[in-house]
Amino acid sequence: QEVKGLAAGKQVTVNVTGGEVHVVSDPKQLQILFLNLLSNAIVYSHTGGTVDIGLEEDATRVRVRVADRGIGISDKALPHVFEDFYRAQDAAAFNPNSTGLGLAIVRQIARNLRLTITVESEQGKGSVFEVIVSKG
Repeated sequence: QEVKGLAAGKQVTVNVTGGEVHVVSDPKQLQILFLNLLSNAIVYSHTGGTVDIGLEEDATRVRVRVADRGIGISDKALPHVFEDFYRAQDAAAFNPNSTGLGLAIVRQIARNLRLTITVESEQGKGSVFEVIVSKG
């Protein structure tokens, strides 16, 4: 709900697959983490694009994937995306209002909550961020 206006402004469709999942964690920090990931997916999508959120749960963990088909991240920039104030050149050109802190905040929350977060991306084709929340 919090990114509905952002998505509408860019004409980006957000699809959610998977059922409701339950984890024991800090709900406020999780909200900030996923809000950052989802906002980035929308912002770095092309107008009229699609963002997919996938939820999977098994006995020991919940896996959340946020995928876009936007500008993607270059191989050179990918190792740095979680660094404070880091802004890849093409991302800065695409979104000049970014501070470079969103993914650094995501990284810190993941550390605080002992979550696993990974990113795969191909420049010009989009990015997939995956967060794994352990149930144990």
